[in-house]
Order: sequence, then structure tokens, then C-alpha cells
Amino acid sequence: MRRLIILSAGALSACASSQGGMMEQDALRTLTSNKPAAEVAGCVQQALRGGPTMGTDGKRYWVTRQNAWGTAVRFDFIPAQNGSGSLVEYRSRIRVNNGIDKVEACL
Repeated sequence: MRRLIILSAGALSACASSQGGMMEQDALRTLTSNKPAAEVAGCVQQALRGGPTMGTDGKRYWVTRQNAWGTAVRFDFIPAQNGSGSLVEYRSRIRVNNGIDKVEACL
């Protein structure tokens, strides 16, 4: 029984640390920029160290940073509804060395 609980906890933590699992979390912080989402995302991807990955669905962009346990930080870049600028949503499982300073410099 104890082994089942440990395995279940491990499976749940893996889900929360996947890119999709991070998207299900509420944004911890939302920032705005006058620049397009693609431009801000590209700047952030280049500014972060440690092999961040960038993806897009054609409209939104995201940049993720991994650690030994999976995705640790995710930034989502969304075009503003008024057609000018973008929103950046920040999600993270860690509060140290998360790269928010690099995002702020790219805005």
C-alpha cells in the first residue's frame, strides 16, 4: 500500500511538471509589453541560460526551462486583445533563479 501511494505521488508530480501541466496552473504573474508576443518570446529564449525551449501554436508562444524533475518555469506570450502588444503569463514551481528578471528586461 505504501508503495502505491509513493508511485501515485510520483505520477501526479510528473504531470504537474510537464509543459501541459504547467499550463493548467494559474499564472503567478502577468506582465504587459508594447512589443509583439513573438519578439518578446524570442528575446526571453535567448536571454535565459540553461537550454530553454520555445514553442508556438501559430498565435501564442511559450518558453520553458527544465530541471532534473521536468519543466520548472513556463512563460506564455499572448497577443493583446486590442491587437497591439502582448501579455506574458508566468508559471513556476520554483521561486529562485526563475528568469523573471530576464523577461522584464525584454519587455
